[in-house]
Amino acid sequence: MGCSVSPPDVGTVTQEQTVAAGKSRTYHLSVPAAYQAGVPTPLVFVLHGAGDTNPVHMREWFDVEAHVPDALYVYPQALVRRRIDGTGGDVPRWDLHGDDDTALFDAVVSELSERYCVDRTNVLATGFSSGGNFANQLACLRQSEIRAIGAVSGPGPFTDVCGGAVGVWMTHDTGDNVLPIADARRARDFWARENACGDDWVPDKLPMCRRNAACPPSAPLVYCETSGIGHEMTTFAVPAISDFFGAILKTSR
Repeated sequence: MGCSVSPPDVGTVTQEQTVAAGKSRTYHLSVPAAYQAGVPTPLVFVLHGAGDTNPVHMREWFDVEAHVPDALYVYPQALVRRRIDGTGGDVPRWDLHGDDDTALFDAVVSELSERYCVDRTNVLATGFSSGGNFANQLACLRQSEIRAIGAVSGPGPFTDVCGGAVGVWMTHDTGDNVLPIADARRARDFWARENACGDDWVPDKLPMCRRNAACPPSAPLVYCETSGIGHEMTTFAVPAISDFFGAILKTSR
């Protein structure tokens, strides 16, 4: 439907509202200046960490958009909640054990596909901390929609039900005192099994990263491990995720 619609204003960032799982939700949408009607355009979800919902800040410090500019970018905002164990305080964080945010993902993809020429074969997700957790969750629960994810300090998924292989790039620090490194290593091993990759790890482009050489070409897996950073954003993450996404977009699913 959206591929036959005349292009709206391009090169803009707008605040949008939708309803998902019966709740009013907010997201910001960035439309590339090069957007053209009739040209299938990738869609990228950028997912904030717990408490940090400002889309302007996300565009500044998680700026995949600058590196992969020819895509529609969605900066959704989570609802206020605690972790399932009651810890973490009442802050905006992603729903890892219910369907509030998978419903939001579904609603946004559906609505934007009506308004824009969304390339439904190239929907990507990336995020930090809670946002990385939810990117992993989407990769499992919405595998038919998600092509690849990039997760920074946010391992997962939190479900035993997965749809199959997905491209995965992830990084985690051994000194992370919020989300332990053991969780990241379990996520690494989980995706190696889910993607039918085996255990053949080889050096990747960055010294802290390893690529699983046995993965299918459509579902690459890269795991990076640092030390001395803690639960913080790494300087190499955005360029590396952008490079990973760029390579994914050049291959067919």
